Amino acid sequence: MIWWTWTSALAGTCPAPTSVADLERRLDEAEQAYEELDAAGAVAALDRMGLDLPCVDSVVAAPTALRIHRMYALLAWGEGRQADATRSLAAMKRIDPEVILPDELVPPGHELHAALAEARPARPKAIPAAELGEILFDGAPREDGLPADPTVAQYVVDGAVSWTTRVSAGGVLPPYPMVQLEPPPSLAEPQRRRVAPTTVLAASAGALTAGLFGGAWLARASFDNYEPDAGMSGVDARSALDGRRTMVTALTVASGVSALGTGVLVVVAL
Repeated sequence: MIWWTWTSALAGTCPAPTSVADLERRLDEAEQAYEELDAAGAVAALDRMGLDLPCVDSVVAAPTALRIHRMYALLAWGEGRQADATRSLAAMKRIDPEVILPDELVPPGHELHAALAEARPARPKAIPAAELGEILFDGAPREDGLPADPTVAQYVVDGAVSWTTRVSAGGVLPPYPMVQLEPPPSLAEPQRRRVAPTTVLAASAGALTAGLFGGAWLARASFDNYEPDAGMSGVDARSALDGRRTMVTALTVASGVSALGTGVLVVVAL
């Protein structure tokens, strides 16, 4: 399966499983470097944490996920990427609506405090449910879908973490087995085409018209080839001939009316 290949590939890049405690140590290093105004050291520590994240062997709880988003927000703001920083701040607010930035990381009065207060989580994106297990976002399942802001996403089956990734704002999840609400089109049973009543009527009227035309043709042939019996009187012969003429006329008119009705039904059925 595609999702299994993907998760196996991710696992193959990990020399060893990583614990949440390892992630927190990387975050400690990044925050310490940031406090010391060592931007390069903070970036390097966060990069190492980012490399360890896919190898984590347990659920990344909300407090740790919040620290991850906070560190990305601080560094993005320092690099002049206010839009990226704001989205990470919104991710923090999604986890904890009352969150504040610690003074040791952001001095009082810094504009980042106002940016955090104004940040609003974006509307999540609906995604298919997992066929097996569940998907966690920042340590917890969500019924409203994939957060539109950055999130730490994990696919967990029977308590075991299959994959972990940080999804950026507007990003997508790695493959996972989804619940199929409907069978794929290629496997769906072909639907039988429903025959409309007007189609049946048109076909019946067509058959009737053909029968009437055939009868009119035979009656006309009988009229044209009619020869009275040798012993028949003139009145009787005339009467017999008039009867054939009436039959020809009646069948011809009836076939014409039937043909007109058939044409109308065909137009309606199309």
